[in-house]
Amino acid sequence: AVFNFGEGAARRWRDWWIANASVARDEAGRYTVFRVGPRLRGEPPPPVWPGLDEARLAGVEGRLAPLEAAGATPAAMAPLAEEFVRIGEETGSPAAWLRAGLVRLAAGNERGAEEALRRAERAGAREARLHTALGNLAGRRGRLAEARDRFARALAADPDDGVARGNLALVEGMLRARGRPRGP
Repeated sequence: AVFNFGEGAARRWRDWWIANASVARDEAGRYTVFRVGPRLRGEPPPPVWPGLDEARLAGVEGRLAPLEAAGATPAAMAPLAEEFVRIGEETGSPAAWLRAGLVRLAAGNERGAEEALRRAERAGAREARLHTALGNLAGRRGRLAEARDRFARALAADPDDGVARGNLALVEGMLRARGRPRGP
């Protein structure tokens, strides 16, 4: 583990972090700068909890990385997705729910992926990859307007997200084609 928090210390740290920190600047999920002090009314809680997320997720990430690099089968990745779900349920961590959704998606569990991704969003996740994944799911289900919105939100979070940019262009083309009369 990166940090060694006992359960009581982890709970106190999470509660303090939620009450006293807010995102000052988010650089597309690569790094986040926080403002420490009481959160303003209506300001969302931070999407990550430094120290806690690293400690809770590191073991699962360490087992997942070689599988992803090797192009593992969905069946090999599915149990690790459920470990992220367990961590999300135990801690409410936006990062755990996001990883659960992304791994479930890679494992082919689209319904479970969408559920976990929406829980990540409700918990405070705002990264581009969250919106890109939800946009992909919406597009696969024919919800093109929702997909377009998600890809635009991904680009707002990370203007360098080439996948979101390409998918946005594709979806916009499909929406334009839907509005045109068909054939002669």
